[in-house]
Amino acid sequence: MVLVQYIALAEAYYNRGIANYYLENFQGALEDLNGALQINPNNPKSLIARGIISSALGAIEEAIKDYNKVLKINPNNYHAYFNRAVVYSIIGNKQKAIYDYNRALQINPDKADAYYNRGNIRYELGDKQGAIYDYNRALQINPDKADAYYNRGNIHHQLTDKDKAIEDFKKQQISISRKAKR
Repeated sequence: MVLVQYIALAEAYYNRGIANYYLENFQGALEDLNGALQINPNNPKSLIARGIISSALGAIEEAIKDYNKVLKINPNNYHAYFNRAVVYSIIGNKQKAIYDYNRALQINPDKADAYYNRGNIRYELGDKQGAIYDYNRALQINPDKADAYYNRGNIHHQLTDKDKAIEDFKKQQISISRKAKR
C-alpha cells in the first residue's frame, strides 16, 4: 500500500508541475518535477518534462542530461530524441539536432513536427532539397501545417519556381483560414 501511495504522490507532483508549466510558472514546475523525481528518479515522463522546463529556464545542459538519462533507460524514446534535438538546435549544434531528429523519425515516422523541424535545420544548412523533402513529409502527415507551406514556398521562390511558391502561399492561407474557423 505504501508503494502505491508513493507512486500516486509522484504522479501528483508531476501533474502539478505540468499545470505550473502551462501557467508559465516554470520555477514552480521545476520544483514539482524535482519532487516527482525524488520519489521516482527513473520516470521518463518526469525526466522529459523537467528537461523541457529546464530548457525554458535556459538550463540547457540540465535539459540534455535529463534527455540522456531517459535514453539510457529507454534508447527508443521518441520524445527524448525529439526534445534533445530541439535543444541542440537552440544552441546551434545542428548536426546533433539532425542526428536526433533522424533517430526520432526512425522510432516514429508519423510525426509532422519532427519532419518540419528537421526541414528547418536542413534549410539553415543550405540543403534546400532536403528541406523540401521534409516539408513534403510533414504536410503528408498534417496537411494543415501552415508554416510548412510557407517555408516550402519560400524555398520554391528562391529556386525561382514561382508557380510552386504561389501555390504554397495559397495553401498556407487556406490552412490558416481553416484553423481560424475551428
